[in-house]
Amino acid sequence: MAIKIFLAMDQYSGIIEQIKPAVKPNQLQYLLEIAKVENYTNLYINYENLEEIPREVLEITSIQGLFLKRNLLKSLPPDLWKLPLLKTLYLPSNQLTSLPEEIGKCVNLERLNIDSNCLKLFPKTIGELTKLKTLQASSNELEFIPPEIGQLKSLEILELMNNSIQCLPEELSKCTNLRSLFVDGNLIQELPRILLTLSRLQDLSLSRNYISHLPHELNRLCKLKSLVLDNNKDLTVIPASVFGIPHLQILGLHGSGSSNVGQSVVEILAEYSNIQEFRKVMGNVVTLLELCLRNAPDTKQQELLPKPLQTLLKTPKGCCHLCSQRYYVNAFFETCDSLYSQVLTLIQDKLYTQIKDSNCYFIFCFCSYNCFKEFVVAQSR
Repeated sequence: MAIKIFLAMDQYSGIIEQIKPAVKPNQLQYLLEIAKVENYTNLYINYENLEEIPREVLEITSIQGLFLKRNLLKSLPPDLWKLPLLKTLYLPSNQLTSLPEEIGKCVNLERLNIDSNCLKLFPKTIGELTKLKTLQASSNELEFIPPEIGQLKSLEILELMNNSIQCLPEELSKCTNLRSLFVDGNLIQELPRILLTLSRLQDLSLSRNYISHLPHELNRLCKLKSLVLDNNKDLTVIPASVFGIPHLQILGLHGSGSSNVGQSVVEILAEYSNIQEFRKVMGNVVTLLELCLRNAPDTKQQELLPKPLQTLLKTPKGCCHLCSQRYYVNAFFETCDSLYSQVLTLIQDKLYTQIKDSNCYFIFCFCSYNCFKEFVVAQSR
């Protein structure tokens, strides 16, 4: 069977392509010698059943891209940093169980692909890759994301699909340049509210997880274009704030909410309020605690309050759908059954897909019954 070997020079000199049968060790060594002499910037050794990276590779200091797809690599050399110009490391479909701690010394690395390996965890030094823009580690055996991920200030694309990740770390909110987050096919149960601060996020995909509820202030993700939540069977209630995301084009809910088929709206809302740990306002009567929180002093004075109250003030449940008043433990809410025509109008104004194949309800939350009535009147005009 013909094997294609690429030994690429820089972009101005073009690409040399040689088609040979399976490369024997002496042939590979000869090709590596050529690459070293000619200062090649990209080295492709794919489909070669390599069990380790040849030491000669580390002598080609001009390499910017190293491509080793579908080999038998079980580990990486700890001195990979000897390739000082390395920007792209492409290692899908190998047998890697870990990355060396020294990976953090590859300070110019911008793209790392380790899809379809046996990786169980990231080293803490992953956070030292401050120039990393793309991290792809789907189809591994990862169970958690280390907090050091928050040090990746340049990260734009994070793909961790088909692992066993149980939660998204709050430190991920520090990746302020993140544009795409794909974590489908994991064991994630919630989307941390602090991740709503990712103001540049455009694509968020959480399908095939165990999410049962979402933060109320989804509209804070103002750049979001795609929100995919397919096949989260316990996800029955969707905050209507999703309609306030100005650039949203895709909302995927196919197969979601299936575990609650047969439940009444009353039962669903009761379960939802328990999960979210807040109660429905009856008329305009809110609790004294809610009134105090809504009228809390400014930030400097809050430092004088008991810590439990400080925590409540920092993590409101959401904002009124009409007036944007924050609420903490009490809100007035109605489902799309009560606002059916208004929901249809909102959906028609956007390019939503896969809504009809779900068992989800959209929930509108207001700070009071008066705001709810005013909203209904305004939508009916």
